[in-house]
Amino acid sequence: MFKRLDIATGDYVSAGTSNLVWGDLILRGNGRQMNATATDPTTGKSFGRLSADGAGPVLVQFDMDGHARFVGRLPGSSSWAAVVTSGGDYVFNVTVDQGLGVVEDVSSLQTFPLSTDEATLPMLGTIVESTPNDPPGDITLIESGGVGSIIGYDHNTDQFMAYGSDLTQAPIAFTNTILPPEFSTTDDVLGAAWAVDGNAYFSRNDGGGVFVVDGDSFDPSTLTAVVSATSITTTNTTNSNDGFGCASAAAGQVPTTTTTSTTTTTAAPTTTTSTTTTAAPATTSTTTTAAPTTTAAPTTTAAPTTTAIPQVVSPPTSGPAEPVAEAPTFTG
Repeated sequence: MFKRLDIATGDYVSAGTSNLVWGDLILRGNGRQMNATATDPTTGKSFGRLSADGAGPVLVQFDMDGHARFVGRLPGSSSWAAVVTSGGDYVFNVTVDQGLGVVEDVSSLQTFPLSTDEATLPMLGTIVESTPNDPPGDITLIESGGVGSIIGYDHNTDQFMAYGSDLTQAPIAFTNTILPPEFSTTDDVLGAAWAVDGNAYFSRNDGGGVFVVDGDSFDPSTLTAVVSATSITTTNTTNSNDGFGCASAAAGQVPTTTTTSTTTTTAAPTTTTSTTTTAAPATTSTTTTAAPTTTAAPTTTAAPTTTAIPQVVSPPTSGPAEPVAEAPTFTG
């Protein structure tokens, strides 16, 4: 089922998705799940990887109204993290083959009805990088100085890792990861991630809240990633899930930033002075709005009350049909 994150309560609530499409998909194989979901920031189309059946894993295009169509088959046998880049490429982790896969210009590809024999679907994408990268629970985009990167969190090393523009190169570990005191490194899988105006948001699977990596402080030259806590300090505990931004949402739908603080490095952790900030969200045409950077004299703004950041939890059971986003136009 799809759920959206309510900023006022920190709860994942119904996104109003129709169950009909999930019945069609799951009937094709007991226990099939959708993961590695991502929304194209340019077209608003959403995609996810349907777990392997007889023909292997399949890329699906879907929307919040319960519409879905096949796009094609994917390499590898398991994936749970994905993002669509600003250039329109669907990028996903490949766990068995230990690497990163890419489907170029995904929104332009032909789609097929769910009645199509999956074995006849075209094979899509290539594995472009073979460094083991299983640890990130999810990946998303972050922008620093006008340069975009794909970012994820490695819970084994308590560090963020990022890919640059050349996805054939191994990810870089940000050894100078700056974590706030609210961030526990115990059970720290960040399984749902989404991007807003250059900043990267991550929700913890253990219910420990939502955190944000500020794009302006993300520095590949010093391998520094500054993480801040947000107004959402607790969320529902999740496990088999994924996160992505909404194709359509109202303004003011981003949690406020509350702290920045502790610096941890692989050599010798240090502590910096804690500061308190507030966020003044601005309007965006995608899922949420941007969490601003820290200022010397913080100001107070009204916290937003609603959001439309869905999370996938598979397999689905039930849910009312109250759509939260425009249905994308399918190709083919």
